[in-house]
Amino acid sequence: MVEDEQKWPPWLKPLLRESFFVQCKLHVDSHKSKCNMYCLDCVNGALCSVFLHLHEDHRVIQFDNGGYQTGGISSSVPWIMIDGFPDELH
Repeated sequence: MVEDEQKWPPWLKPLLRESFFVQCKLHVDSHKSKCNMYCLDCVNGALCSVFLHLHEDHRVIQFDNGGYQTGGISSSVPWIMIDGFPDELH
């Protein structure tokens, strides 16, 4: 079991449990309030772009549902934009 935990990055399980493309509860009035980002350094939930300035030097991934049915991470997510990933994780 410990070997499996070392095999995967610590942010993977929390990321897979997260819901994306939902309205941010704190920025309801913003037109950029869909939670489609996740900070791999903080691992504290989905983010809307209003929070992005707080994660300036962090590894943040952004999900795009490409017009498909909204939901969490699945094979229907057409692409993931990765910013700040180490080369071995690309």
